[in-house]
Order: sequence, then C-alpha cells, then structure tokens
Amino acid sequence: VWIAFLLGEACTILTTLLLIARKNGSFPRKPEDIMLLPREFGGKTTDRLELSAGNSMEEVVRVSRSVYAFGKEHGIQGHLLNSLAICTEEIASNIVRHAFMPGKSQYLDIVILCHPDKLIIRTRDNGALFDPITFLRMNPDSGHLGLLLTAGLADDMTYRRSVGLNNLTITLNRKSSL
Repeated sequence: VWIAFLLGEACTILTTLLLIARKNGSFPRKPEDIMLLPREFGGKTTDRLELSAGNSMEEVVRVSRSVYAFGKEHGIQGHLLNSLAICTEEIASNIVRHAFMPGKSQYLDIVILCHPDKLIIRTRDNGALFDPITFLRMNPDSGHLGLLLTAGLADDMTYRRSVGLNNLTITLNRKSSL
C-alpha cells in the first residue's frame, strides 16, 4: 500500500514535468521553468531593479543610492527621479525603524519596475504587521511625515499581508509627475 502511494506521487511529478517540458519546449532545469510564467513576467530584466536590505539604516542608504542610480540610467529625471528615490527611502527607513525587531534577522526586498508610462515600487518585508494606507486613513494628523510624503507623491498605493509578509506597491505615473 505504501509503495503504491509513492509510485502514484512519482507518476504525478513525472507527468507534470513532461507537460511543462511540452509547453516550454525543453525539460525544466530551473524553478522559473516550472512556474509557467512568461519570460518577461514583471518586465524586462533590464527595466527592473531588485534589491534586498537587512535591518540597518546603512542598508537603507545603499538601497536609496542604487535606486537613484537606476533611475538615472533609465533616463528618469527631475521631479520623477526625486519622487522615486524619496518614496523608496522613506518606506524602507520606516520598515527598518518600526517593523523590524532589534537583533532579529529580518529582510526587506525591493523591486523597481520601469514601464514606459509608470514606475512601480514593490516592497516586501517580514516585519511586524503594518498597513500604511489604513494607518494614514485612520490617523491623518499622525505626524509621520515620511508616510505622508510618500502618499502625496504616489499616484497609487496598495497593501497586502500574505504568508506573514507585508507587501506594499507604490505607483508613480510618468505623466502626472512631469
């Protein structure tokens, strides 16, 4: 009975891999091959910046400099470049200061997507539960200038908590930031 269960699971895995190989045109070699996502999912790799930071303000400064350099490389200028750098730095510093526990190993992932009509900042962290959008709505006079500044610069902000992670997406439209 136990061998039948093991053989059934092995057949399921083999069938799945064969179907993926048929769809992709080659046998999957990397985890990305198994996900069946388009190759350019999330934008071209040349138009995307992916960063990770630990729980220190030095890491936030490094991230901010990298984001600014990425923006300049992609021809982003003036107010839009400053908005991109400010939003990223303010959110990252708020996460490190308020969501991370001192002495605990925690992380912050940031992805910047550069589209022709907009810039998207995605952050994901394993810090304490915190929804900045709801917080600002419930406490408009909170004095949290970094959050207020980010909300004022952003054309759209969305927050989700899933699998114990905070996920914040900030959109800056290129036309409205000119």
